[in-house]
Amino acid sequence: GRTFSTACRAAVKRLLASQIQKLSLARRGNLRRIARVPRPANAQIVEGGTFTRSVVFSDPGTDVWTALLDYGDGSGTQTLTLTDRLLPLEHGYADSGIYSVTARLSDGDGGVVTDSFTVTVANVAPTIALAGAAFGSEGTPYTLLLGPVTDPGSDTVSQYLVGWGDGGVVETVTTAGPVTHTYAADGVRTIVVALRDEDGI
Repeated sequence: GRTFSTACRAAVKRLLASQIQKLSLARRGNLRRIARVPRPANAQIVEGGTFTRSVVFSDPGTDVWTALLDYGDGSGTQTLTLTDRLLPLEHGYADSGIYSVTARLSDGDGGVVTDSFTVTVANVAPTIALAGAAFGSEGTPYTLLLGPVTDPGSDTVSQYLVGWGDGGVVETVTTAGPVTHTYAADGVRTIVVALRDEDGI
């Protein structure tokens, strides 16, 4: 068979050692990656409500994970440190709208995954407390008290539209409190009050 000189055998040994060293260094790098984070389905809630969801993700490594969450309503980024493969999502929305939620998950070893979905927040109509006598007299001013407004969202009522139930023009006022109306004829009247805010009536 073929023979090699001592110098040649030494060169071959150096080459093999170099290849083994490179392979060893490659194995010391991060071979663990976040394998899968299921994209959360889009969600719908009402204003003033809280969106909650738990996302289970997979990762072949045993890591401490960091999640950066942006709920899309200008409230800033929330940081969570996770020690198991469960990403809890929870956020309250004060106003109606469509919000894009972005989640970025990293494992500290270079594995990073980012995903997003939308939360649709529906408007809830405000309600008002009304007070007034059950009976009145024709020709005499009747007083209705426009009381406190309840709205689960962050909207502000700008107009109170009062229908006095006698076929007259709807009266518009801008502040709560007592309002009066004189009925020209007797009968049973149903008073209706509508509220206007940033989302309409």
